[in-house]
Parts: sequence; C-alpha cells; structure tokens
Amino acid sequence: MLLAKRVAWCCSFVAVLAISANSQAETAWTAVSGELVWNVNGGFLARQGIQLQSGTHAISGDLDQEIRLEITDESSMTVVSQGPAFDHLAGGALNASESILLTTDGKTFELSKLSIRIRAELGKEQAMIVAASVDGSQPFDILVHDYVKPGFVPEPATFYLEASDAIISRDFAIRLDRPELEGKTLGAFGFFAHAAWSGGDDPSAFPVEIGGAPRGGNNGTVCDKPVGQDLIIGELYGSLQNPSSAQVNGIWYDSFSVGTTSCNIGDTVLTWQGSSGTVHPVIGQNIFRMMDGRFEQIGQSWLKHGFTVAAGNACGCGCTGPGGPTLHPGCSDPYGAGLNNSQNSIKPKFRVNPTTGVHFHGGNPGFTSSVSRRLMVRHTDLDPALNPGAQYFIEGQYVHEEDAALENDNNNASYRPLTISSAGANEYTADVTGTTFRETSAIRAWKAADPSVVETDVEI
Repeated sequence: MLLAKRVAWCCSFVAVLAISANSQAETAWTAVSGELVWNVNGGFLARQGIQLQSGTHAISGDLDQEIRLEITDESSMTVVSQGPAFDHLAGGALNASESILLTTDGKTFELSKLSIRIRAELGKEQAMIVAASVDGSQPFDILVHDYVKPGFVPEPATFYLEASDAIISRDFAIRLDRPELEGKTLGAFGFFAHAAWSGGDDPSAFPVEIGGAPRGGNNGTVCDKPVGQDLIIGELYGSLQNPSSAQVNGIWYDSFSVGTTSCNIGDTVLTWQGSSGTVHPVIGQNIFRMMDGRFEQIGQSWLKHGFTVAAGNACGCGCTGPGGPTLHPGCSDPYGAGLNNSQNSIKPKFRVNPTTGVHFHGGNPGFTSSVSRRLMVRHTDLDPALNPGAQYFIEGQYVHEEDAALENDNNNASYRPLTISSAGANEYTADVTGTTFRETSAIRAWKAADPSVVETDVEI
C-alpha cells in the first residue's frame, strides 16, 4: 500500500438522481412515519446564549448534539420512482409531532408544527425549508438548507434525505428579537421516512433488480470484480464550494470542497447506514502542491459521513439495485461539494481508524471560523507571486470498514488537477481541470510529472 494513503488520512447537486428505467411507469410513495434528525451546533448555541429543549432533552455545552423528532402520519411528502428506482421528490411536507423550546435573552419560544418541504426553483439547486409556528403564530419559514440529497429503496418502501447547513431565516431572527442571527447556521437536518404506495404503477410488479447500462465500466474502471465490496471514487467534480477566507491566529486561510461520486466496483452489496449507525463511508479531501521538485500536502478537511445512497451509474458499470441504506454492485452515489462542505455535518478524524474504517460518533468540538473543519489552505501556499509555476491537485478518499476488511482499500483515493485564481483581496478560487484519476492517490502525480521520482509502496 502506498504510505501516503495512510499519512494523508492523518494529515488527506443534486442532479437528476434517477437510474434509467424508462420502460416502467411512475409510482408515487407518500411518507407515513419515520424520524427527523436535527444535528445541532452546540458551540454556536453556547456562544449565542441559546438553549434548545425537546421533551426532557436539553442541548447544552459546546459539543454538537442531536434532537430526534418523530414524523407523523399526517405527513404528505411524496417521492416518485420509475419502477423501483428513485426519480424525483414530488412535493408535500414532513410533519414532526413534538415541539421544541428555544430560550434566548431570558425569553422562551415554543416551536411547534415543525414541517419540512422541498423548494425547487428554475436554474437552482433544490433547497429544503423548515417551517414552524412560533408561540402559536401562523407557521413560517425558519431555516433554509441550500443543498439536499435524497435516496430511496422500494422494499420496504423508505426514502431518505440529507441536507446541508440549516441557515436561520430573516423572519425567524426577527421573531426571536435577534436580527444578528440571520444567515447563521443552526446545525443540519436529515431524515428517513417509511412510505406507502399512493399512486401509479403497482409496485408488486417491480423486478428484483434494476437494469442499467451494459456492464463493463468506463475511464479504465474494471467492474464486477469478484472481491466482495470494493468502494472507489469514480469522479471528482465541481464547481468547488469556496466560502469566504478567514484569519485564524493571524494567518489567512481559504477553504474549498469538491463533489465526490463513489462507485461499488465489487460484486457484493455495501452497507450504507445513516446517522444512527456507523457502517458507512467517511469522506476526506486533501489539496497538494507540486513546485520546484517538491510535492507537498497543503490542506486537509474533516470527514463527511455517508448518510444515504442516491443510486446511479456514473462509473458505467450498470447499477444493479436501489439506493437508500445500500450501495449495490455497479452503482454510484454522488455527494455534491455543498454537502461535503457542510460544517455542521463533517466530523473529526480522530474517531475513525483509517486502516480498518471502524469508527464511532460523538459530539463535535465547536467552531467559530468560516474555514473551520473544511479543507483549509494558507494563502501563502496559494499566492501565485509566492508559488511561481506551482501545480495543484485535489484528492478525495473514502474509507469503509467492509471494503477495508476485505483488503480492497488500496484504491479508495482519486485525484484531479486544480487551477488556483486570485479573486480579490484575501480571496482565492479553485477550479477542477482535466479528468479524474480514478483509484489513484494524488501523490502519484509527482512521478507522472517527474519520471526521476522513485515510488516505494509500504503496507501498514
């Protein structure tokens, strides 16, 4: 194994998410029960003097914590499938049964009638909206999530959704008499919902497997390997997320995030549990610079934890099954840069064994900066005047315990070249160029550019 693969760990749009199934009629499924999980940014609450309480569970302290709410049978959110394959969300809302008490500046507000809906606007990513009644008022939008990712499995009919950071709306900030909270993030939402057939084609007629493209792969990918689960990054894609730069201890940093699409190129279903479990992949990102004969890692991110699969065919292997809590052989799953960059849902590396993929969850330390937890890079490592002729590369890496247990983890990293541009005072942007080098750690770019480099793989 390449030593850098291990070292990098310590130091590494929702597009249309349908699988081709055009010969089958649309089927509608409507939520009837389930659970809404709110990952709350405890550090932010503590700094703002805010406390949340659901039932007897109060959020206090600096660590991130969860509020879990039951979805009622009065919910109407509907997902549409083409046969057994997810096609799109068709509207409706998810309603939560419990109320939440929010206390700030000595005043307590009751948030009741919590509901979630998806907002789709022409030319924009889908967004998730959280609405609530505040002290008996007419419900209004309190939180907005700019990025969402749905997944679906037809038997038993269940759909899943993960969202990016929950941004406080202007109306909510004003209602709390805290206008300065507008635009701040208050954690992130996700949910799973059991669904019932509510229209369209009879689901009992669905085939067990979804078809897909002819199996064989593209871009050099070897599919259907008889090795069990084998997880790779099939694509790194943009546009890169690029929040504002920030000073940390007097040093300017910028941060970036790239979209990652994983593929199971093995012959066995890979487990992909949501936040209630730990048998799922964790996703890390790294940036490297090559200059004057040196190849250096100049940035790393915390870890995005996989939540749900939106099954596709990005690696050209021919997807063999639905998504949700599993990644079937041949199937791919996208995580857009917005979700990979969500500060409230990326978690520390110290909880994950990079060799085995075994990990545990817990409250995250708080953060204060726009670059915290994200793939952050010092400005002095990006400034063209200080780095003449430099070449940059971004790397994504997935680690999963089932993949690692079968020793299929030597191909979990892929990389792609980057261009860095100045975007004004103390701001830089990055864009991916060329193509993704699949199943290849970024450090391999060193020898590709300089044949005199000697590589020695070391198995740890």
